[in-house]
Amino acid sequence: MKQSILSPFFLRAVGMISTLMTVLMLLLAGCQSTPEAVGPSYLNQFQVSEIVVDYSQVEEPLRVADLEARIKRNVGGDTPLENLGTQMGLANRGEVRQQLEAGITANIVPHMRDALAPIFTGTRPLRAVVMVNSVFIRSRASLQQLTGAKVTVNGERRPDNPQVIATIVLYDQETGYPFTQVGPIRKIDDGTIIIAGGGPKAPSYGPSERLNKLAFEVAQASAQAIREDAASGNTVVNTDQF
Repeated sequence: MKQSILSPFFLRAVGMISTLMTVLMLLLAGCQSTPEAVGPSYLNQFQVSEIVVDYSQVEEPLRVADLEARIKRNVGGDTPLENLGTQMGLANRGEVRQQLEAGITANIVPHMRDALAPIFTGTRPLRAVVMVNSVFIRSRASLQQLTGAKVTVNGERRPDNPQVIATIVLYDQETGYPFTQVGPIRKIDDGTIIIAGGGPKAPSYGPSERLNKLAFEVAQASAQAIREDAASGNTVVNTDQF
């Protein structure tokens, strides 16, 4: 008897619950089907037209031991004291400094162009500025490398391993407007042996194998960071406002 009295109430309750669940599912589906409007990715708006390397914010000393012999032949006239200063990364001034920066730039620019050009598929000209934060590559035969001694210059400890650190700033070249930056990107050569087939290999763009490898790795990491920045939707460039 109790079953016959409760059954209508039970069925009615089940029906109400089913209706509520259906309404809730429709509401959720409606929310999911109306995503926020996102502007076009700047990767599809721009193409790389210029890559510039800037040393105005570089951490001293700037050193690439692999380039020093060639620079010395080109410049000439170094005194023993200047030679010692160059080995410690202290005396890179004047023409020596200019040729050192030119040697570093000759590695960074082509690696950056190889990495960035394929990911920008638009038509508006883009200027990429590579702000060099640090390049420090001492001789493999230096006293520090052979003995493991710690080196400090002006109270700052020098890296134990070769390193390149850079920040990349992207500009709308038509307006000069900097719309995003990534980094600092830091790469260190710790002597790890890379097994064959373990990833893309760096094309050679200069006489310094270690600089070439680190410039390549910084460029690849910069391209990945830019892809992630563009995909995040946090940087939207409205070219109509310029």
